[in-house]
Amino acid sequence: MFIPSLILVITMFFVDINPNFLDLKVFALAYKPIFGPTEYFSFIEKNITIDIVLLLLIVGGLLVCFSKEKIEDEYISSLRLESLLLAVYINYAVLIISIVLIHEISFLYVLGANMVTILIIFIIRFEWVKQKIHRAGAA
Repeated sequence: MFIPSLILVITMFFVDINPNFLDLKVFALAYKPIFGPTEYFSFIEKNITIDIVLLLLIVGGLLVCFSKEKIEDEYISSLRLESLLLAVYINYAVLIISIVLIHEISFLYVLGANMVTILIIFIIRFEWVKQKIHRAGAA
């Protein structure tokens, strides 16, 4: 679920994919159109494609990150914690740099990407360290 939704999110950044059957009325706590006043607690017409894909990406990422390993010992738990800590550090470093250097609508894209970068960094680091340990044990 994670890999296909990640590919789809990246594709949707470059190609407009909005099937008409996903144009629905959805409830919004707050909605600010480009031109017009902010609406609170209202129903709006919206294409929910990106919402569905982002939800799949986040749920898939959480499943990958926190699924038990075949051998889940204290060392794996320690690696998991170290990877999560590093992912949080890197994520917030990127966010701090973005606050200073990126502005307006471009910053919203960074915030959107920021939702899943902790998961992606965690997965990459955790799997890399596991593979490194596995290779060292096999050698």
